[in-house]
Amino acid sequence: MKIIFNIRKLKYFIVCILFLHVIFIKCGVIIESENSIQPEITYSKLDFIIYDNIKLENFKKPIRVKENPATNEILILDKGRNCIFFFSQEGDYLRAVGKEGQGPGDLLFPEDMDIDLKGDIYVFEGGNKRISIFSAAGEFINSFNAHGTNRSYLTISNDGEILINDPESGYYITVYSRNGAKLRNIGEITQYNKNLMVNLVFSFGKPFKDNRNNYYIFIERMGIVKIYDEYSTLLKEVVLKGIEIMEKYRKANYVPPERQNTKGVLSYSFFHDILFRDNVFYITETNPSNPLITTIYILNNDLNVYDKINLPVNNKIFGNLNHISIELLSDSERFILLDPQNIQVLKYAKKK
Repeated sequence: MKIIFNIRKLKYFIVCILFLHVIFIKCGVIIESENSIQPEITYSKLDFIIYDNIKLENFKKPIRVKENPATNEILILDKGRNCIFFFSQEGDYLRAVGKEGQGPGDLLFPEDMDIDLKGDIYVFEGGNKRISIFSAAGEFINSFNAHGTNRSYLTISNDGEILINDPESGYYITVYSRNGAKLRNIGEITQYNKNLMVNLVFSFGKPFKDNRNNYYIFIERMGIVKIYDEYSTLLKEVVLKGIEIMEKYRKANYVPPERQNTKGVLSYSFFHDILFRDNVFYITETNPSNPLITTIYILNNDLNVYDKINLPVNNKIFGNLNHISIELLSDSERFILLDPQNIQVLKYAKKK
């Protein structure tokens, strides 16, 4: 009987070992799979000398950085100075375009800037409620009236359409032609709350258009993406996942718009900046675990995170007091980061 008992115990022990072995292998596969989905790459800071001919205090409120694909010059839009600063790739100051005013070529409280494939520069002015267009050299071309708010985002699609986020119009995206004709409205904003301000705040976002004529609006205070066709039909709504600060905020103190108090709006921007290059989205966020790291999340066609890039910064960046602006340079190997909170411009390259 003793021998039988020991054999039974041995069989039980072997079965347990095999079961644990299978679990370990499966967990190992899962861990490996997750790490392969979101590998982390840290970039190195490079020298970007912007102070040879222009001093740090000359920047007042820089809000957007862009590379001109036609000239490879680096442009910085300064809302406080009402102008665009031009720099070389090395960071040498070249010139400034624009001044405060309402005349042709003047700027008044510029809110956003983008550049088309030919190199022409587009600026939305919150003060003048218009979009002004400049050549690659900075020469004024024309302007036209355009509605928007002091948080309106502007992007230029590859086919030359001008997209602006204008929730006050009742839509997420208003599309203009280069001559100022309104082409279409995309996506009627959702009425979440009796408080109109709540509905407005939860409709701010960055618009894009892909090569299939689909329009995207990244709702910055909800962490969701709405995708529409060219006829304004909603194709899909995606909740962004895998972005650390979004997950943390949703679990901690996110209040959805339908539950917002009608006396005020409590909200947090889920991202700093978004780029769209070759049908790939790059979302920038501060790292909640380390304020000396800014993380760029790279999304695939299904809007799932498949890669992460860490950019070390010189000074701590907290929350979303001032939106960081990033630019992926034309070689697709280097980034420019504009930190308006600490008024600094940093350049990065992948570690060899």
